[in-house]
Amino acid sequence: MFFRYNISFTQETWDRIATEDGLQWLRGLPGQFLVLLAWINSLCEEFGANVDPQVVAEIEGRIRSARFAPGVSSDPILTVRRLAVKECWRQAVFVYLYMALCGAAADDPRVARAVKAFTRIINGVKPGHNPDTFLLIPMHVVGVAASRRKEHEMEGIVSNPGPSASTEAQKPVKRNITVDDQHPFDLELFISSYKGQAAIKRLRFIAAHSTTLQADALRLAIEQVKAANIDVNLYHQLVIEYNALPSVHKQITPDQDWMAKVKGTKDAEGDRLQVELKTYTTNLIKENGLS
Repeated sequence: MFFRYNISFTQETWDRIATEDGLQWLRGLPGQFLVLLAWINSLCEEFGANVDPQVVAEIEGRIRSARFAPGVSSDPILTVRRLAVKECWRQAVFVYLYMALCGAAADDPRVARAVKAFTRIINGVKPGHNPDTFLLIPMHVVGVAASRRKEHEMEGIVSNPGPSASTEAQKPVKRNITVDDQHPFDLELFISSYKGQAAIKRLRFIAAHSTTLQADALRLAIEQVKAANIDVNLYHQLVIEYNALPSVHKQITPDQDWMAKVKGTKDAEGDRLQVELKTYTTNLIKENGLS
């Protein structure tokens, strides 16, 4: 290792780190876990798997007791996802501790317990860009210890979280597709084969690639969003896009009653998920022997 980390800190510093964002915006990694990873790495470089058991126990205790705010968001489901990412990082740090400083194998009960907890958290969160993009690093850490096929097939992990610079450069140039008598296209018949998000994504794609069908595609997308009761923000965005079209003579007035109803349902679901996640976290702490 070219540089050695200075990981000495006071309790005041430790508590302050818990309130700072650090790398959470980029990797979802709480600051306290970042410090512990640096500490583990330094000990591993110097002592290998021959670290004083009392030091290992201290690090283990700090991993268990680390507390952090889930992050402020107007979307309660996003708040739950952020908290799930941080709990996944907790289990990844456990795995790194046991395997790096204790020489534990994948079948070690401590490692197996952390892998199991990580998998349960993953399987309890709906897949999406968030939290998937924040789970790549902890996934690789825990994946080293996943000894069973079932654990390797963790739900919610995407194989391609986002476009790289090279794929961005390879994107095709946006084209305007003409629809007329010589090039007919029955939009309503085409979209009748799809429902929900599948229909909405196709309609938005059509709206972005055909000025002829743009208004009709956005109008149908708005209807699909309302029928699915899925996303107030998307509905509002689509209405704005539709009303901004020069070809639109009769604008759509946002349905405030529907928006309030869907938002209330989503908030209630978010509260329920938060309670379930907190209950699960409490049980997880008990299983790890903190209580």
